[in-house]
Formats: sequence, C-alpha cells, structure tokens
Amino acid sequence: MTAVEMFKELGFRKNTSICYGVDHIVYEKAIGSEDDDREFDIFTVEFKEGIFTYHNTWNSAIKTDKAMLRAINKQFEELGWLDE
Repeated sequence: MTAVEMFKELGFRKNTSICYGVDHIVYEKAIGSEDDDREFDIFTVEFKEGIFTYHNTWNSAIKTDKAMLRAINKQFEELGWLDE
C-alpha cells in the first residue's frame, strides 16, 4: 500500500495545489461541520525538506495512533528520507 492510500484510509486527501516539487507533499483532513465554526478544524500533515509537520487549525494537541505513524513512515520511505 502506498502512503497516499494509507492517508486516504485515514480520511486525508493529498493537496496538490500548494506543493512545489516531488519532495513537498501536503495531506489535509477536514473535521466537523462548516456550519458550526466551533466544530470545524483542518488537520494537515506536510512533508518538506526532509521533515514533516502535523498540526491542526486550532494548534491543539492531536492524538496520533499507529496507523498515522505507519502512513508518515511510509511517506518518509517513499521519499527516500529514511536512507539519509
């Protein structure tokens, strides 16, 4: 299974409109309802220049499970960053 498929299973979509080059990848996941601002959030996982960030709009703590860690590791592997 590819990293894109793994992130898709977790509810993320690959954002291709803001990425520059093959080593800049962003996955996003909307949480909640746009009708209620208090319930709406966007989770973002970004890979760029050998590092990744995982955050949400509200900058609060994000629970991370094994499936998310496997997807992140797979993306690192596909980018060749584990070999460095």
